[in-house]
Amino acid sequence: MQSAQHGQWLSVAILSAVAFALLVTPLLDGLVSRASEHAADRYAAAVGAGSELARALQVITEPSGRRHGVATRLLDRHPSVADRLARLDGHAAAPSG
Repeated sequence: MQSAQHGQWLSVAILSAVAFALLVTPLLDGLVSRASEHAADRYAAAVGAGSELARALQVITEPSGRRHGVATRLLDRHPSVADRLARLDGHAAAPSG
């Protein structure tokens, strides 16, 4: 009897771990991807290509006017263009050194 209960507990633990991983993995993927995008934007600004990147982002982006919910923003792999442009503008205004 004790062995059967242990087997059930183990099954529940494994299924819980898999469910947790399925929920957390997309969130972590989005977080890492957005951080990488921001790092690439900082690099572009540092090498003097920030204004060109900002212009390119404005050209390739159509304003949709729709708002994203919290879940969508957490799962997005890319930061919003508005956020990227604001950061690029902040890097351009900051003194380099």
